[in-house]
Amino acid sequence: MKKVIACMLVLVLVLSGCASSELPEKPSSPEPKFAQEESASSNSTKPEDTAKTDAAGSASAGGQDSAASAESSETAAEESSPAPETQVGKDGMYRVITLIVVSDGVESTQDVSNENLFLTVEGGSATYWNNGYIIDSFFDPETGRTEVNGEPGTLYFEGDTVTLVDDTDGYTYVFRRLTPEEQAAAEELIASGGSPAEESPYGAPVSPDQLEVKAEYLWDMNYGYYGYILVVDSKLSESRQLTLEARACDAAGNVLAEDYAFRSVVAPGEEIAFSVNFITDVQPDHVDYTIYQENPWGLVSIGQQIGLTADYIDDQVTIEAVNNSGMDTIWMEVLAVFFDEQGNFAHAEYGYFNELVAGSHNVTSIYSWGTHYDSVSCYVYAYGDGTVTTPIDPFSQIQVVAEYEEVSTYYINRAAILKNISDQSYEIRARYILRDENGVAVDTTYDTIDILAPGETTCFYTSKSTPEGINIASKELMLTISVKDYYLPIIGDLSYTVEEDGYVLNLSVTNNSAKTAEFVYATVLFFDAENNLVSVNGAYVTDTDSEIKAGATETAEIWCPSAGYDHYEIYFDGRASKD
Repeated sequence: MKKVIACMLVLVLVLSGCASSELPEKPSSPEPKFAQEESASSNSTKPEDTAKTDAAGSASAGGQDSAASAESSETAAEESSPAPETQVGKDGMYRVITLIVVSDGVESTQDVSNENLFLTVEGGSATYWNNGYIIDSFFDPETGRTEVNGEPGTLYFEGDTVTLVDDTDGYTYVFRRLTPEEQAAAEELIASGGSPAEESPYGAPVSPDQLEVKAEYLWDMNYGYYGYILVVDSKLSESRQLTLEARACDAAGNVLAEDYAFRSVVAPGEEIAFSVNFITDVQPDHVDYTIYQENPWGLVSIGQQIGLTADYIDDQVTIEAVNNSGMDTIWMEVLAVFFDEQGNFAHAEYGYFNELVAGSHNVTSIYSWGTHYDSVSCYVYAYGDGTVTTPIDPFSQIQVVAEYEEVSTYYINRAAILKNISDQSYEIRARYILRDENGVAVDTTYDTIDILAPGETTCFYTSKSTPEGINIASKELMLTISVKDYYLPIIGDLSYTVEEDGYVLNLSVTNNSAKTAEFVYATVLFFDAENNLVSVNGAYVTDTDSEIKAGATETAEIWCPSAGYDHYEIYFDGRASKD
């Protein structure tokens, strides 16, 4: 619901049938009967659509940040909700004053009284106003439940306040009754469709003195696509959500194409990069733009507290990030902008980090796709919602049974045998970080194991070309574990047989469960008599649907090293869906 409010929309909540009775308490398992109203605006934006635009608003360099969402706490939301009163005598106009966020049982309060968000209560109905925009909304008088673009909530009355509780993500909006003078001014604002500074659904325009433009890049991406990057330094006095409305124009100022990019929260003094792309048959001469600001709705920018080191070798930038902010990231990305020897813009790519908990570090790679440019600049963007997670030591849950490395003239194979020694199934993100003699991360490789059940063993394997002119002084195995409910474990339900035929292993794998095994991959490690790794090979063992059906057997051929071997070990990775 926070995204709906942030997009400056109007919510009409029909409360007919409740004018003389108490609004019911929030039920623990509501099953409302909703009657959908007609939307009065084509500008309606669903929360999931906002997230998609926020996360993938630019095809020019990999996209923008995904829209954030805080996890709900039903119990905490119930405890913080006022006891409902009757609606009788509550007619009037109210203005939002407070946003209450409950995350992991912790409640925080934000003053949002500067936002022009109004609630009008009159004759058994309530209308939520902001500049004339409207979205679908529902209300069930039998349960007191509402739904705003698919997100359920409840409306409560107490004294001179009205509280709108979003039961999905723990957000609560408190409205204060306006005085007659304030109400007259608010009604004039609504009747006029909003003040000139509030005409956009993205908030008020940012004045030129509130942002310092650091750089602009407009380039031809071929086939009618043009990329545009705008780098600005925020001079705003408080953190705000910023939206770039960019317009590609010809020399006469005619608009050829438009695109938008969101930054969910930008802090004062923060340098931030927007990227968009245009589709037009006419080459743009320049880009005009407007940047809008609105409330960040509980999000906190932590990009300035992220420590970055970057090493650019061949066509790869290896970036190591350290989260010094004191809170977990919800979203984090780095934009790498490449320049030629003359300092001209040449290329841009995005790199992304998984959730980076407070105090932790991680590494990612950004590629310049076969070309080594002269230099690169990196722009980090990250935010959280105040959540701080006490991370579990992954090596207390996942045992590294063995590690192997094979170095040849052309490549380096690395393998780690991992066993789940806990009583919990985990998704595992495994990564090797390679460092030079100064401890700088110069290369990284990673893979994801969808699910590993207690007692199961698998293999994390990577292969990289041998870096030229680089001394790899050390390597670090990093594991990130998390509990996901997407999949069921399957490795423990597989059995196999092998027939050796010259330089080929004929592998047959049987699914002994009632589940369908998906994306089963076999990794074979070949060793010499001294147990040194001499080669690694592997293959998917599935049918044409990428599955092994329940009770079925599938086969694959695994090529053996031509130089010979003494023995081999086979490890599996795979999953089953929850349905």
